[in-house]
Amino acid sequence: MTVAKKGFLYDLRRAYPTIGILEFVKIFEDNRECDNLLDRLDEAERKALEKKEKEDRSMRELGERLALSEQHTRLHFVVTADVDLEHAKAIVAYGFLMPGQSRVFAGRHILPESNVRDNVQRKLKCRYSESKYLVALAYLKREGVALVTNNRARGAGYALSLNLDEKGRGVSHHGTQIIRVAKGYLRQK
Repeated sequence: MTVAKKGFLYDLRRAYPTIGILEFVKIFEDNRECDNLLDRLDEAERKALEKKEKEDRSMRELGERLALSEQHTRLHFVVTADVDLEHAKAIVAYGFLMPGQSRVFAGRHILPESNVRDNVQRKLKCRYSESKYLVALAYLKREGVALVTNNRARGAGYALSLNLDEKGRGVSHHGTQIIRVAKGYLRQK
């Protein structure tokens, strides 16, 4: 290959940057003596751009789904050392605030405890621990964040809702902070 051809090949490659290098070389080798080399490269570049756009869209959608599935990390509050922070945040986020949905389980809007647990378990997946969940839920109840009501209207067991009254009876200092964070999240929702 002469120096002139190397410059031509270099310029040609710069004109078609999206095509994979192996595909580019194959098209060049198979069509170097043909008049339709540029047409073939144009077609390959168009297909490569379409594929790249589809992959980019797929990655954006995945990022959006991941952002929704990690909403609990946007809540910033503290808990005592014996409570798993991730589980406490997940209970508040996926048990009550329900990111991505218009409904919020607070005040008189209740959700059976089993549904709260299922929501947290589904979102945390392999990071979920029943014992950490139970400790975190007990903590949120004790601090006045999670309100417990009976669930006769929907069957046996009890139901939960998020307390939005940070100055209410039975709300501790930490509970007040958690409720304020939850209310701030609701304003952004």
